Amino acid sequence: MPREDGTPPRTHYPVKANPSAFEGTSAESRAQAKRAAIDAILERVPSDQRANLRRLLEQPPGFAGGFVSSTDPEIARHLGVLQSLLETQSAEWQRVAETTLRVEKRTRIEVPVTVALVPDLGGPDMRATVIRRPNDRGQPLLLLRESDATTTDLGRGLRAAAMSVPRYGAAPPKEITMQFRTFRGTATTNNASTAALLDLVRSSPARSIAGLGIVRAAAIIASLTAPSTR
Repeated sequence: MPREDGTPPRTHYPVKANPSAFEGTSAESRAQAKRAAIDAILERVPSDQRANLRRLLEQPPGFAGGFVSSTDPEIARHLGVLQSLLETQSAEWQRVAETTLRVEKRTRIEVPVTVALVPDLGGPDMRATVIRRPNDRGQPLLLLRESDATTTDLGRGLRAAAMSVPRYGAAPPKEITMQFRTFRGTATTNNASTAALLDLVRSSPARSIAGLGIVRAAAIIASLTAPSTR
């Protein structure tokens, strides 16, 4: 049926990912496929939108939220390539988390974290919640309050989420919920400031997450330096 402004509804073409197409491929071939897909997408959007769109699309796999659909079938097809690359990289990170975190003296550990913005954390003094589930495959869930999340909440929440993997393993025996009013230490992320990552989460598409409903969420790589276990 027509929309409120009288114009007919626009068809949305779903993004179809095929991550198996990139399994076992080289970093160079993946980079070439990504560049080709981004260039093809930019050719189909107005010139004044290309710079901002390029910055979003060039986020490394794991930093961006999932691509869902487009009103342009060709853009949807090329977004499928980017989504395939994202899912391929995410699966590789998860396999690493399931086997070993490569914890060595002064070695940086990278942990994929799903960051979701929710309306409530259970109290005004709560700043973040980290949830681990038996089936999360080493990818913690970090919840921030959508109305007032800060870069401090995100940065320190990412560190708390990352530390939960060496602490509880890639598959905790039961669901674990950790709520935080304050944090210790600092957190770092790869190749982007915490402020930019918070903006990325806020602009990510809404998606369904079990137990939360439809929320804005994005996968972000959290880094920390771990002591030797030898």
